[in-house]
Amino acid sequence: MLQGENVIAAYTKEMEAKVIEIAEGAPEYRVDPNKTLLLVIDLINDGNRNEGFAGKVGFDVSMEQKIEPVVAKLVNRARQAGVEACYVQCIYDFGYLLPNMREQFEMVRLPEGMCNKGTWGAEFVDTLPKPDLWLVKSHFSSFSPHTFLFNPSLHPEIVEYLSLPAEKDDELKKMKKKTLYDYFLEAQAHSAVANPANIEKIMDIGVVSLDAYLKARGIDTIIITGASTHVCVDAAVCGAAERGYRLLLPVDAIAGEDHDKHWCYLHNHAFFKARPLTSDKIIF
Repeated sequence: MLQGENVIAAYTKEMEAKVIEIAEGAPEYRVDPNKTLLLVIDLINDGNRNEGFAGKVGFDVSMEQKIEPVVAKLVNRARQAGVEACYVQCIYDFGYLLPNMREQFEMVRLPEGMCNKGTWGAEFVDTLPKPDLWLVKSHFSSFSPHTFLFNPSLHPEIVEYLSLPAEKDDELKKMKKKTLYDYFLEAQAHSAVANPANIEKIMDIGVVSLDAYLKARGIDTIIITGASTHVCVDAAVCGAAERGYRLLLPVDAIAGEDHDKHWCYLHNHAFFKARPLTSDKIIF
């Protein structure tokens, strides 16, 4: 009779087999490039590199590393078809977090030093092409009000700001320059008035929320990739599903450092929230 870890291992194998069976058996799915966005969640050095935060504390980042070429290929295929790739960057300096999230981090003794603004750890992994859109979040969810979306080619000043450590904020405030909270507030203000007629102007002048951008562009389908499965990918799936978006989950382009949770969460999403398939079955 199975007990303890053997039960968990057996259950994980069962979930893994079922997810792979569904994904590999799924038919090809043709998306409408005009109504589709590719979301790449938190593929950053702190989560994907042995020298990053996750690797240093002993997490297994091999699955994250394995999906990098798959995601890169998907980005290139999407871009050739005119589908934008939006990269999500988490910034978790304690000073930027909402109080409840900071308290949670402190409760589980998660040290400050993970995905801090202006550090190598918070940068996107260098195996990916450059993003078309860039979403910054100080929350698990890409749909949280604690986020903002911008076009990096139009706003090099925001890219430059994100390269600076949080300690520079006080100095920037004295110079009347924007900091992370200003961008969060600006995104919400712009989102309240965003529509198909003015979204180009909004993107030219500043930032917006992910949901407002998608609605203004007429996008109803999101391809979700990245890490990690049971935290930020899960938050994005839940946030998108409850807003009515059609979701595609290429299971070979999603990863988690906790392999048990990875397969269990994918199994749950495959039945209740999204369409699982392999990345090669997404036709642009």
